[in-house]
Amino acid sequence: GDALPVAALGLSALFAFDDSRPRLSDAGTAALEAGAVGLLAAEGLKYAVGRARPTAGLGKADFSPGAKQDSHHSFPSNHTVLMWAAITPYAEEYGMPWLYGAAALTNLARIGSREHWVSDTVAGSLIGYGLGSLARNSQRARPPARGRPLRRTAPARCRPVPPV
Repeated sequence: GDALPVAALGLSALFAFDDSRPRLSDAGTAALEAGAVGLLAAEGLKYAVGRARPTAGLGKADFSPGAKQDSHHSFPSNHTVLMWAAITPYAEEYGMPWLYGAAALTNLARIGSREHWVSDTVAGSLIGYGLGSLARNSQRARPPARGRPLRRTAPARCRPVPPV
């Protein structure tokens, strides 16, 4: 479960550069964008919130905002943010909601390894899902890239009106 986000983003990088399948390329690009923004957001929240990890032995209500120690960087889970951000563009683009079940394996792995509280992984999932969905919608709204033609209609040519 811990390696799934790395695999998902690695595959997304390969897909992003595959010009032969535009939909897959766009989903890969959206996944990478969402993952990058998600990582920045999660790291900022970890520092701002300063929630103790389960392994710190302090309890889930122990917060130390601004803490630099990893023992106070539980909220949110980077792994779940990255996994959900990477999976969401594909799940939405191809209508495959079962991919969210694969993403949930990361949640279970992070809880099972006692690196995070359940709420840390739920928050990570919501952040990742939101960013993945936003990146996919943004990607779909962009004009086609990588040499694909735009679907525009040419303006009608004006014909001169013959004199009366």
